[in-house]
Amino acid sequence: MIRILLKILIINAILNAYVVGVPKKFSNIPIDSLPQDLWEKGYWHARVDSIHGDTAFVTLGKPAILKSVKFVCPDSVKDFLKKINPPKTSKIFHINEIICLESEIVNELKNNGYPFASCSTALAKIDETDSAILVDLDIIINPGIQVILKYLDSRIEGRTKKEVLKHLMLFRPGMKYSQKHIDRGTQRLRRAGIIALSMPPYPAINQNGDFALVVRGKDMAANSFQGMLGTNGKDVSGEIQFISKNLFGTGRKVNLLASHRKDQVTFFFFFMEPFIGNLNISPQVNVNIEIANYIRQNYALGFEFPLTFELSGYAGVKMGRNYDKQNPHGGTKLFGGEFSANISTIDDPIFPKHGFIVRAGIMATKLEDIDEGKTRLAVSAKTNQLFVKTYKNFSLWLRANIKGYLSPRFPDKSCWYPLGGWRNLRGFRENQFYGSKVGVISFEPRIFIGNTWAALLFFDFGAYLDFSGWHKPKSYGAGVEYKNPPAAISIIYGISEGRALDEGLVHIGMRLEM
Repeated sequence: MIRILLKILIINAILNAYVVGVPKKFSNIPIDSLPQDLWEKGYWHARVDSIHGDTAFVTLGKPAILKSVKFVCPDSVKDFLKKINPPKTSKIFHINEIICLESEIVNELKNNGYPFASCSTALAKIDETDSAILVDLDIIINPGIQVILKYLDSRIEGRTKKEVLKHLMLFRPGMKYSQKHIDRGTQRLRRAGIIALSMPPYPAINQNGDFALVVRGKDMAANSFQGMLGTNGKDVSGEIQFISKNLFGTGRKVNLLASHRKDQVTFFFFFMEPFIGNLNISPQVNVNIEIANYIRQNYALGFEFPLTFELSGYAGVKMGRNYDKQNPHGGTKLFGGEFSANISTIDDPIFPKHGFIVRAGIMATKLEDIDEGKTRLAVSAKTNQLFVKTYKNFSLWLRANIKGYLSPRFPDKSCWYPLGGWRNLRGFRENQFYGSKVGVISFEPRIFIGNTWAALLFFDFGAYLDFSGWHKPKSYGAGVEYKNPPAAISIIYGISEGRALDEGLVHIGMRLEM
């Protein structure tokens, strides 16, 4: 380690004395940064006397001490400065502290309607003693013109409507310019995956003197067809799906799915209207019907609403009926309500490389057993998370899904479909556990090969509760993914513990974006 010996020169009318030592706060200063580093730390007269090997002999001189600090600014912005902590007087003047202070002041003004604000400082020497230089500091603030954003100026190449951008960015006509608000709104727009921005949004003035927020970019492929096949060597399952995140540029979301898995046929429909008038409330409806030796019908109607830029809430009602084909007049009816919350910071809605998603909800349901003429109340809760972290060409996805009935237990409904059965692998991994209390943790490490290929492993560790207690089965597998817009292909092989290696399930998936 470089050793710096500092000679502190104290000038006295009677004698000159040299004190040689190594003050701790200066012990890590590299020799090649002297004396500039000392000047920045308030020792304006510091000089390097000589350097011998790894030892520097430095004369510090007198430190610059702040005697007073004054803000020079219009009265209109003085209230915003109450949050700013000015440098303390009677302390050594540090240039880095002033640079940070200027940045803090400009950021505060940019978040309160002054995007063109600037800040500078002026120093004045007012006195000098035997041991210090006394200085005054003036912080000069030029806020510029205050900007009120009257409207959003959409310059998007494509069909996406301006109202969709306003909804996603939580833009309100007449709002004060706020850099923090716009940055978070821009991230929310990027996470939607429907617009590729060519530059960050910026304020501009029109001929009438009104300011607008300009958003430039072009439509991304927001519609996709997906087809999947799964087989364990005997049975074949498959599904076809159409997804739109921005139907005809309106921001509407649609999800249509039809699947066939051995003796089960499933139909799923989801529709979401992005907003109602000027309200950021998104009504949505979904229908899920399963037909096998039983028929399961579930319908839900609800509303999604933003709580912050990253956090949204959902409230809705759910109803349905389950019955055996041999007994169409029996079975179970259900009716209930659900509330959930969702927070997301992921950078890509399909292949994220950074960020997380956390969802949690609770549902109360009235269950009516038609055959027995009994009614009971069931309360259930669920949560699922996805955490993604990427370093160079390596990415790790960590998933956690926990759900279960808080009351009653329903242990008779617990079961596990081991991987390698007749179900499609993708949907199967999401639904292989059923029960009164269920938990699944998945690790998915990925290695990216170039810009188009990725190799992945997955490990699923699950647990479910039934009459005999807790069971903890495991599943694992590997695969490859190929993504070259507008197409993406995946091939994955998975298997569960207790099954031979050749008794797993092969999944082939294809997606076409347009």
